[in-house]
Amino acid sequence: MRAYLLALVLVLAGLTHAGAQQSSVDKAQCYTAWDDRFFYLSVKVDCADVVASHKVPNAPVTGDDCVMVYFQSDNARVDSPTGSTFCMAVSAAGGAQFSAGSADGKLEPVTVHTFKYGASVQGTINNSDDIDTSYMVEIALPWALLGAEPPKFGDMMGFNILIRRNGWKPDFVSLSSRVKAEPDVLKPSSWASIVFTTFAFGARPEPDKILSIRNIVRPPTVNGRIEEKEWPRNSAFSVEIPLPPGFVYEAKFPTQKMVIAPYFYHWRQQRAGQSFKPGLNAVNGGVALTDFPESGIGPWFSGDRIGWHKNQVRDALEAGVDVILPAYYRDSNGGFAEAGFGLDCLIGDLQELRSEGKSFPTVGMWLDLASVFGFSQPSSSDEERSSAYAAVKDFFGRVPPDFRAFAQTGKPDPGRMGALLFVTAGLEGLALSSDAAAYISERFASDFGGTLVWAASEGALEQSADVDALFALSGQQSSARHSRITLAVVTPGRDDSAV
Repeated sequence: MRAYLLALVLVLAGLTHAGAQQSSVDKAQCYTAWDDRFFYLSVKVDCADVVASHKVPNAPVTGDDCVMVYFQSDNARVDSPTGSTFCMAVSAAGGAQFSAGSADGKLEPVTVHTFKYGASVQGTINNSDDIDTSYMVEIALPWALLGAEPPKFGDMMGFNILIRRNGWKPDFVSLSSRVKAEPDVLKPSSWASIVFTTFAFGARPEPDKILSIRNIVRPPTVNGRIEEKEWPRNSAFSVEIPLPPGFVYEAKFPTQKMVIAPYFYHWRQQRAGQSFKPGLNAVNGGVALTDFPESGIGPWFSGDRIGWHKNQVRDALEAGVDVILPAYYRDSNGGFAEAGFGLDCLIGDLQELRSEGKSFPTVGMWLDLASVFGFSQPSSSDEERSSAYAAVKDFFGRVPPDFRAFAQTGKPDPGRMGALLFVTAGLEGLALSSDAAAYISERFASDFGGTLVWAASEGALEQSADVDALFALSGQQSSARHSRITLAVVTPGRDDSAV
């Protein structure tokens, strides 16, 4: 029966089962070092959407995703900046600004040319269509710029790091737990402390007391690309960055490719008193199959038999299939009694496999528009929306969440888990409108409390509709239209002319 399952195999990069993914904890990973000339700092900031525009030194970086490091070089626990207060801000885009405390308790920009810094982005800056992973900042500040001599063993300074975040709430994250709001940012009394040492064997940084180890070999190369071997790892520390509840960071957790196959189960043997059409007879009276099951055609060859699906999904697993997409066809009465009954049998067999402790593929939906629309474009938008969503609702209402296949969604909520929905036209000229697709997504969120990840064959969705993945069926030309998820199609010797 493998031939019926593997009519089309779709390989998607970046798909995962919901249970296989842990909720993420974003952070800023920080390293420090020092020698007789410079203080060194590197920060790698997890960020799903890096936004920054300032690219030149000695200029404001306001509004950018950026790293800001603060010093109180005399270690005074004062409530406003003094002549010993300094700040270096570096934008993810490469801009930077140095500031120094003034006599009137303010922090003022100062034009200097003795600092070194670098920045890089792991992703595409200012591009809301992709999902970034992080940006890196490296800084080297001469001690003279901080109004200080090179430290001695055990010397301390007031110290804090702020991660500014464009478009997030809160819009900054602080190393010091005492800096909770903007008025605290320029209060050295609320900052953490940094302790300068020559070694840190067995020592670990504390939340409000950071150890900085003297560099005794080669100093770090300050180029915005952090190489961990250049930095003392035993004094590394991190700052946790809060994320919205339920957020899963797609790009931060690369996942293996998944093999996905349409699952056709509408072949049935008609039994006494049953109104279901068997779907085995061709118009000429022959058998409407181009590939035959190994076990032959008999009463056992029926998608509405519990136990039949068990053998099919075992074959699927042996073939390397991770996700099956049952084709959900409307029956001659306009409903989904036949498809629904067969789907119930499939879920029953999956539940039995789980109870036996055996593996099984997860389930997405294969939505054939020709079947759903009765082989013609609906006469109104209301009819289109209601017909298409009726199929989606009936299908997912029968598939418990534990058995659904999930993929990570794109923006505006990158990384959330969405149920897989594959859409095909089934007939040339049929297409789901962007309005109907948006309606289905909204109703699904309302009825099931979740989101959908859309994959569509060429032409099955209007050009203006949002789609996560595109694929070309046999005989179709692949378009140049961009999609978020990469999808490849293989047809392993299958003749699908009768499907």
